[in-house]
Amino acid sequence: MGGGLWALATVLKWFPAPLWLILPARARLWGLVWMALAGLLSLATWPQTVAQIQAAIAFPRPFRLDYLLLLWACVPWVWMRPRLMEPSEWRPLGREIVASAKSQWREFRSADRPIHAAVVWIGLHTRSMLGIGAATTAAASEAVPAAPPPAPAG
Repeated sequence: MGGGLWALATVLKWFPAPLWLILPARARLWGLVWMALAGLLSLATWPQTVAQIQAAIAFPRPFRLDYLLLLWACVPWVWMRPRLMEPSEWRPLGREIVASAKSQWREFRSADRPIHAAVVWIGLHTRSMLGIGAATTAAASEAVPAAPPPAPAG
């Protein structure tokens, strides 16, 4: 039921799509099944689907104020970080973010396996943002063997 509801919501509006990341595994599977069924139905009615997409994209409309309601979802996130509420902290916080990004970029560029490092970094930060135990992910990422040394020239 969860996967079907997610697929229905995603077909109607695209912004529920990232919720797939927090669905239970079984609901994810059923969500993909229902999404594939929706894709097949779209292909079966392709001319009407194209006409509907063109009408939706080319239709002139004013700015929708109801989309600002989505900003309300940021309130709990900001509330948990009181530094964001104080304008005097914005500049130091910006410097910290830039320094962290530079550090991460240097670490990524100097890694023996940069793709693996990026995947591990994204996984750790995504899990920590969602509140999932990052310690188990860190332990699992350390268990991955290092890349083999380059073969001697000659």
